[in-house]
Amino acid sequence: MVESLNFEFLRKTRRELADLGGFAETYVFSDPSSSLVKLRQLAETIVQGIYSDLKLQRPYQANLNDLLNEDAFRRAVPAVVLNKIHSLRILGNKAAHGDRCSNQDALNALQQAFDLVRWLHVTFYKGKPTDCGQFKQPASITKLEQTEAQKKQLEAKLAAQEAEMQELLARLDAERNKVQAHEHDISELQAVLEAGNKAAESLHFDEASTRKQLIDAMLIEVDWNVDPTGKSNDSVAQEWEVDKQPTTTGKGYADYVL
Repeated sequence: MVESLNFEFLRKTRRELADLGGFAETYVFSDPSSSLVKLRQLAETIVQGIYSDLKLQRPYQANLNDLLNEDAFRRAVPAVVLNKIHSLRILGNKAAHGDRCSNQDALNALQQAFDLVRWLHVTFYKGKPTDCGQFKQPASITKLEQTEAQKKQLEAKLAAQEAEMQELLARLDAERNKVQAHEHDISELQAVLEAGNKAAESLHFDEASTRKQLIDAMLIEVDWNVDPTGKSNDSVAQEWEVDKQPTTTGKGYADYVL
């Protein structure tokens, strides 16, 4: 078991998500690429669980992108939630392919994942927003004081926990493969969507911020150098001032200038 700062409220209902979140927190500063890979795995595990819970028919090629774009899934899941999952998918793919990732990338993604599991808890497990608490940033390790023996002991412990988690995920996959999918009419999916939207509203999701995270991830996917803190650089300017706009001051702002 990997105890988590932010995901422990899921331990009783979705232990694997609590573990994946705990691993992501462990790596967020020491190894942001591994953290992002874990968060992508968390997002995919959530999606697979929704397919099983709703008994949705999976596409022929059941990779994460295809699962997200399946019509029945899109009818049942709010756009703000889809955007959060897509941003985790894109950043996780980049990290898995060895691209450079920052601590801020991993920290932003961790917050998106926290929103996702809160939404899942309220929508599918009849939980309350107050069950989830507030997001807590993992501590940054600024000074390593461990001996070599302590480091090896910690690495061995993490490796054993990783192996246990992978066994758990494999068992869950096997169980989900036994679930018989059935056709849903539009009214059934609409009811699920309405419940999901109400949950997102109760959790005060910031759709503008979520869209920005997704756009950042999409620009990063095609190799634009986007500063994760929102600052402008030589590659991508953000909130670029533009003159002669139909505003009271005559100034406006472009979200991005590439």
